[in-house]
Amino acid sequence: MTPDKKKRLIDAYNAYLERSPTADKPYEDIVDTDGSPMTPRKSLQKGIANGAIFRNVENYLQKHPEMTFGQFVDALGRMQPRPSRARHWKI
Repeated sequence: MTPDKKKRLIDAYNAYLERSPTADKPYEDIVDTDGSPMTPRKSLQKGIANGAIFRNVENYLQKHPEMTFGQFVDALGRMQPRPSRARHWKI
């Protein structure tokens, strides 16, 4: 994934988190490696740092060839946070 695509993806995820009322609310069943509570924002930051978020998106796009990277980012930009504290975001 190119640096430009990575930046667009990070910006879209951060914009989503800004709309989310639970971005900093700890998950009930997930803790960080140091034992501290894991939050959606912290999870995204770790995923960016270790590259997992980019691999996950690339894998998603390979499984869904009908969707381009731009469409994925646009969908993420329009997506509304779900009221439940779901572990996985749906597009």
